[in-house]
Amino acid sequence: MKEDTILQIILASQSPRRRQLLELCGLSFSVRTAPCEEASISQKIRSQTAHLDAYRQADHLTKALSREKALSVFRSFPSDVVIGADTVVVSGDRILEKPGDPKEAEEMLLSLCGITHRVYTGVTLLAPSYDHTFSSFATVEFFKDSPAMRHIICAYLRSGSPMDKAGAYGIQDFGSLMVKSIQGDFYTVVGLPVGLLYQKLLEIPQIHLQTDLQRR
Repeated sequence: MKEDTILQIILASQSPRRRQLLELCGLSFSVRTAPCEEASISQKIRSQTAHLDAYRQADHLTKALSREKALSVFRSFPSDVVIGADTVVVSGDRILEKPGDPKEAEEMLLSLCGITHRVYTGVTLLAPSYDHTFSSFATVEFFKDSPAMRHIICAYLRSGSPMDKAGAYGIQDFGSLMVKSIQGDFYTVVGLPVGLLYQKLLEIPQIHLQTDLQRR
């Protein structure tokens, strides 16, 4: 590989939020997804890490799922840079992934009222001569249960937005109205810690990041 080679970046995710975050970095990239048995992988990792507390279990889970997503695409594009990511919410001893139905979404949101929880995002970067997986977490506090919170939750459920999000909410949309405070990286909660990701991209041997930042 020549030293001035510009490796193509591929995002192995259908998440519109992750696409938007990569665009914020000014990166040129494409989106590809491949079949990945997330449910079975999640069940396997949870079983293997059942002896750990929920925080460490979530760390393992998001890393493992991000890696499987990246690998599912990298097998077809081994000469490119592939980014995989996965996000979960941890509340007490519970790991909250995407809700299965509106009832479960409502239960998740009500259970988060008045408490702090963690949001973990695992990221995997695969490229020629490079293989790295890392995770990031942030702590989020919801407002206490109240008529106002019930109103927000009901409206949020009607929008359908909770259904494709870990913990049934997105801090970047109407779900932000439930958030009292956040400690840590905001973009980790959205689903991709772009600052740390960019630092890791710069570690890839013989890569030249072609960005549009200089024109913004």
